[in-house]
Amino acid sequence: MINVRPEELPARLDCFRRQAEVLRSLGGLALAPRLYDFIEEGETARLVLEYIPGRDLWGVLEANGHQPFPFDRVVEWGVALCDLLAAMHAQDPPLLYAGMEPGNILLLADGRSIRVVGFTLARPLGLAPRSWTASRLRVYGMCNAPPEQIIGKPEPRSDLYALAGTLYELATGKAPEELGMHPAGELAKQLAAPDSPLPAQHRWLYELLAINLAEDVHERYFSAREVKADLERRQVTRQVECGQCRQVNPVRPPYCLACCQPLTELSPIPCGACAGQNRLGSRHCVHCGGRLR
Repeated sequence: MINVRPEELPARLDCFRRQAEVLRSLGGLALAPRLYDFIEEGETARLVLEYIPGRDLWGVLEANGHQPFPFDRVVEWGVALCDLLAAMHAQDPPLLYAGMEPGNILLLADGRSIRVVGFTLARPLGLAPRSWTASRLRVYGMCNAPPEQIIGKPEPRSDLYALAGTLYELATGKAPEELGMHPAGELAKQLAAPDSPLPAQHRWLYELLAINLAEDVHERYFSAREVKADLERRQVTRQVECGQCRQVNPVRPPYCLACCQPLTELSPIPCGACAGQNRLGSRHCVHCGGRLR
């Protein structure tokens, strides 16, 4: 980090320090680069990282005329990326990657293995939103950013949106922006069309992607672990059985429709009004009745 404008120096240094802390905490993960050193000298700073020889997937797509990658390979990569996100989100507080896109995924020489770079925007959940929306800092990694991240209110499910956009581009060769302002709705239309361009045998993946490209964060999967499970099973889970009364419920509601037993985990984000904890999928706080984002 050199030749930084004086007025930008504090924010840039903070970003560099935070990136070092994030990478240090991810040292044991296979996909993340290893941090060897962080050097800060006056108005300059350096990250000493593992060298990863490879080509970013966006560059590979472009070089190949935007021909999609093999379907099975995309699913395999999706599972590996879910492992990385799940490990980040499991930290306390959860770490958000916030920059998932083909340009931040490197394809190694064997043509199959991948590694992930571009941890510039990664940070703990709850960090002051100013650093997300600063005009000179937010431009990176925003290709697949969901609405809540763009306005400075990201959460773990924001990474699932970006993951879905990334897998869509790898599976189709087309950027998710080509789906328009409402990618989930447009993808749903394509799935419903009698002459759908999406291969019937791969329909389950595009349904999974459409769910996670939803603008409403509550309509997405709750966790990277859930996405991974459906990628491995090659299906979209639509129902869940209550462990208490065996009632079969739709997969997203936080409580059983028959006995009110909780069906989902506690959300990492407390109610903004009363700081009470609620189940994932809750739209209103059970403590004060306030609207949950």
